[in-house]
Amino acid sequence: FILASYNSGPAHILDARALATKYGKNPNIWFGHVEDFLLKKSDPTYYNDPVVKYGRYRANVTVAYVEKTLSTYEKYLHKK
Repeated sequence: FILASYNSGPAHILDARALATKYGKNPNIWFGHVEDFLLKKSDPTYYNDPVVKYGRYRANVTVAYVEKTLSTYEKYLHKK
């Protein structure tokens, strides 16, 4: 969540967490939960939802940033 907020700003992450909660996903899990709803914030069905306070967001760059950063972290973590 910190990485995504750093990249997109915290407001869009809060929106995605609110959507995750509304649609029965866990707002405290990134992969497959909040990540999915952040990606959906480019769809008017979701960014016009009353729980969304900060509007439309194209999240592809943010999702790729989180994945790449965590992947790099994992590589360094297992290097000896």
